[in-house]
Parts: sequence; structure tokens; C-alpha cells
Amino acid sequence: VADRQPQIIQVPNRRLVVRDLLMPGNTASGSIDSVKETGFTNNADFVAENPGTPKPQSDIQYELETLPVRTVAHFIMASKQILADAPMLQSYIDGRLRYGLAYKEDDALLNGDGSGVSIKGLMACSTKYSQPSGVLIKDETMIDRLRLSMLQAALAEYPATGHILNPTDWASIELTKDGQSRYVFANPLGLSGPSLWGLPVAETL
Repeated sequence: VADRQPQIIQVPNRRLVVRDLLMPGNTASGSIDSVKETGFTNNADFVAENPGTPKPQSDIQYELETLPVRTVAHFIMASKQILADAPMLQSYIDGRLRYGLAYKEDDALLNGDGSGVSIKGLMACSTKYSQPSGVLIKDETMIDRLRLSMLQAALAEYPATGHILNPTDWASIELTKDGQSRYVFANPLGLSGPSLWGLPVAETL
């Protein structure tokens, strides 16, 4: 007779990082309305202390944006008898279901396209990369591209606060060496968190 071990050998879990990069909030409504500024005409100028002509007029345009609240859910079939016979199984199933919810949420926050009942993630809300003009790069590398992306964001008045990279891409960057086989960025003995160009790096698939 086989010796049945009480524990369950679990498959690996993906490390979830995207949600931790965002500030969460709460709502009791089915949708969230927000006012978005779509344009600002700045005609500010120097004027005399008692001008004989009216001050220059500026203008701001707005639009109302409505974001629906979405629900993430799933379930697993399990009889009362099996849960009563194996109390640990109930906790295990509960943990796996909670992880499944967090996994779906984390992926949607980054890659969601907003179609159907999904949400629009960071990728869908972002502007596609376009190399800023006025910068000449010889033999452009992945490291250069990330710095240029930071410049693109800064020129749009949205300075970057971090990098989200695939683990393979980040490993390629960390393993970059100079002509004398010395690591350019990484220190194999370093204990500090991953960072590039002064910004933190979050790895996710």
C-alpha cells in the first residue's frame, strides 16, 4: 500500500507585480466618472499694470469619461463530503481560487484591451514608442531604447516612474558586458533592488 502524503504538490505561481505599482481605490457604484482635460490653450503674457486692452484669454477643454467596474470570478466544483473528509483541501482550493483571481487581475492591468467585459490595461492606455527627434544613437541597444522611452515620456510631460520588463529582457540587460567582459550594469554580489536609469524595474511575464 502506498504511503499517501498529506500535502499537495503545487505548481509554481507567477510573481504578481503590476497591481503593487498602482494605487488602489474603492467604490460602491457600478461605474466611475472622471473629468479628463483634453486641451489647454495657454495665452498667458506680460501686460501693463493698467492695460487699456483686455487681458489675453486662455481656454481649457474637458470631457467626461466613464469607466465601468468589472468583476473577476470563477469557481471549482467540490462536494461537501470531500471537503468534510479533507479539511485541508478546502483551504487549498480557496488559496488557488484567490491566486487565480489575482493572476487574471494582474495580467489585465497590464495587457487588458478593454473589449467585452474586460478592462483597459496600461499597454492599451499608453502611447506607442516613437524615438524622439534630435537624439542620434549609434548601434542602438535595448538599454538605449528604454532611456529613449523615458525621454519620450518626459517630453510629453509624463515623466516615467519605473520600467516593466519581461524577465528574459531584464536578464539580457543585466548580462550586458563591455569589451573586457565586465558587467555594465549588474553587480552579481549586489543586494539592491533592480533598477535602470535611476528607475525601479518590475519583472513580469
